[in-house]
Amino acid sequence: EDAMGRPAALSNQSEERAIDFLGPSATIHSVPVIVEAAIYDSQAFAVEKFGAAPEVEIDIDPVDPPPIPTDKKRPVAVCIDAHLHYVCMEVLKNAYRAMINTHGALEVKEAAPIQVHVTSSRDQIGIAIGDTGAGLSSEASSARYSDSFRFFHSTAPPMMANYTYSRQFGAAFDGLGFGLPLSRLYCDMMGGDLVLGNRPGYGCTAYITLDKHGRAQNI
Repeated sequence: EDAMGRPAALSNQSEERAIDFLGPSATIHSVPVIVEAAIYDSQAFAVEKFGAAPEVEIDIDPVDPPPIPTDKKRPVAVCIDAHLHYVCMEVLKNAYRAMINTHGALEVKEAAPIQVHVTSSRDQIGIAIGDTGAGLSSEASSARYSDSFRFFHSTAPPMMANYTYSRQFGAAFDGLGFGLPLSRLYCDMMGGDLVLGNRPGYGCTAYITLDKHGRAQNI
């Protein structure tokens, strides 16, 4: 580790290399801290718009060997924190909407929690976000799967403003058609990807990957 307690593999040299790819905003961040902030912010947004939000459980794989045995905020990666926060927010918002549509706003708190799992290897970070929102429809999957990542395409149904949904006021929760496409671009910029896994009749799991060193091969 360096003098700041950061893993040697992600020392100043790695950070300087990442700046060449991602710009001066790229620094070493604790990925679980960003994910937890996105969970908190997205739940507050869902409550504002729908009157309720599903429960979320987060599981963080320990770094082996752990630098500090009691430190639960690892793993770390060189990334742009605002971009990663945006990606997690958009995936979580999609999961919330699917679960509220499936279970109803009044019952969604009783449904199985959304599962968030943060994993780490030598060079990559993985974030899996799984919901029980019944999965993609047959039309949205298979041949039309790529539409999920097409700008301005949205499967969100039109919604009227009522006492639980204030779409006419403030920021729109969904339906604009650039959340997932922009999220995938951000992941690509950070040396990773965003992939959707469909479990028909059960739910979806989104798999987010990042390069720990911020190396983007496709920019």
